[in-house]
Amino acid sequence: MNWISILILFSTTIIALAQDTAMPSVLVLGATGATGKQVVRQLLDSHHKVSVIVRSKERMLAAIEDNPNKNMLSITEAASLQPDDLTDAQLQQHVQAADIVVSCLGHTLDAKGIWGHPRRLVTDAVKRFADKKFILMVSDGVAHPNDNPRAWYERALLFVLRHVIPPHADNEEAAAYLLDQAEKLEWIVVRPTVLIETDAPTPYTIYDKPLDMLFGGGEVSRSTVAKFMVDLITDESLWSKYKHQMPVLHNTKTEQKDEL
Repeated sequence: MNWISILILFSTTIIALAQDTAMPSVLVLGATGATGKQVVRQLLDSHHKVSVIVRSKERMLAAIEDNPNKNMLSITEAASLQPDDLTDAQLQQHVQAADIVVSCLGHTLDAKGIWGHPRRLVTDAVKRFADKKFILMVSDGVAHPNDNPRAWYERALLFVLRHVIPPHADNEEAAAYLLDQAEKLEWIVVRPTVLIETDAPTPYTIYDKPLDMLFGGGEVSRSTVAKFMVDLITDESLWSKYKHQMPVLHNTKTEQKDEL
């Protein structure tokens, strides 16, 4: 090996180490869910170190089995994120090792998931894991104080949802908790409108308020929601723009407000 080859090898190693250092490490909650697994895959595609806490390691591995960077994923199995299954000491190890936490947690859409326990799955996780930077995914049905005033029939419907559908109340409480933590940590609450499935992300449009309080006024794919969250992590200017905000996400239409 001549000195030119040695110099090239040395330079390549230094560049790789610099890139690895610059990439934020990410802890993803709800990583085996429909949106969470998209976030994990896209983070790995972007060469991020990713850690997850899941009930089934096999299910997580199956979701990323064809990803060439799957060796950058660290998997911890736990029956739940509650203290009985994940102690405070274990939690701190995960939180301290990550630069940012992403929550795609949600309740399963069956009787047990909607009305069973834990009813504050998302809120409890946010309170336990919110430390440095935190991205929370909810829906555009969750209100922000700066949203337009709701009509009486919208307030009536939300009252019913809040008291009959526990997952909605859970998402509201989780977002409200982060709103109260603005001086202590950096956070962004992502509010996708009606979710659909597509194979690949599409261009998206960001609004500061829901277009339609009841029906969303549009749709957005889960893979696109994942892309937006990964963009928030990789683009510091985008993070700064939406820090302490609750952006509403739609697939791009002809008339756009903030297209990326």
